[in-house]
Amino acid sequence: MTPPAEEIAALVERLEAGSGPSREADRAIARLLGWHRVEPRFARNKHGAWISPEDFIGTYSDGSPKLDSLHGTTMHREVPGFTASLDAAVSIWGTAVPDYVPSNPRKAAAAALRARLIAQQEK
Repeated sequence: MTPPAEEIAALVERLEAGSGPSREADRAIARLLGWHRVEPRFARNKHGAWISPEDFIGTYSDGSPKLDSLHGTTMHREVPGFTASLDAAVSIWGTAVPDYVPSNPRKAAAAALRARLIAQQEK
């Protein structure tokens, strides 16, 4: 499912306006990229967890995640630090990393999301 263009544009504006790492922004980026939040009651801990898009299979009617019993489903305590790590920010681009990437992770994440928005609008 492709996130709405307005949602991506609003997040890009927030990223460009702010400075420094933001866990709130990291979580918003993760949701846009397809990460799934697991409630604490289903993660069997008090913090909850996150499942990456590659590992997410779906949910049952009660909201609990479907887990891969054969290969295992990795539950992450937190999403990658897209606004704190340049490597994580660059991963938003996937395989189409441009020649120039801002050295500030927050700005790099904003640029990557803007590129996704442009690509989405061209389709």
